[in-house]
Amino acid sequence: MVKEIIENKPISISKAKEILKKEVEDRKERGQDIGYAQRRSYDYAFKFSKLDNEDAKDLVEELLEHDKVTPGIAVKIVDIMPKEAGEIRSIYEKERFAIDNQTIEDILGFVDKYR
Repeated sequence: MVKEIIENKPISISKAKEILKKEVEDRKERGQDIGYAQRRSYDYAFKFSKLDNEDAKDLVEELLEHDKVTPGIAVKIVDIMPKEAGEIRSIYEKERFAIDNQTIEDILGFVDKYR
């Protein structure tokens, strides 16, 4: 069954985990099994999410206050939870603008509050 795409925006692994958990619970209530792809996605989300959904949402909002952080980059930062400047630089490698050391320190400060 093909579904219509209503909205296309980046979400964190924590948000995906919440969505998948609800879907799995709904299917179990209806007596249905989940498919292979959903099961793998569910396992991945639970294994690799580093924050709960509320903390992830709050961190994304804080990161977006910076003018050099786009929604896609904010989600990547939340999913990776970088500990070093080099990790942040690697996230910004494909961007069309340079990131300065102060911005990197600000981002690390935001991330450290949620660690």
